[in-house]
Amino acid sequence: MSMLKAVCDELMQHPEFRAGYQQQALLVRLGRSLRVARELQALTHTQMAQKLGVSELKVRRLEKGECNVTPALAPDVQSN
Repeated sequence: MSMLKAVCDELMQHPEFRAGYQQQALLVRLGRSLRVARELQALTHTQMAQKLGVSELKVRRLEKGECNVTPALAPDVQSN
């Protein structure tokens, strides 16, 4: 077992770390889905932002998994 794997396994034993890791993984998956949806519709970041009612910066940050999704935004992201 590599040292990195051992450290990761140890960290995942801590519930708080595991919860944060899982939340971040979810944000990354959501961001990828948002980017794919935007690209399939041939929309720019600005156009997607207008559709979602958020700033262009918010769309960019969502796509990178750098920003939390609020409950108010979640239905719009899922429908676009």
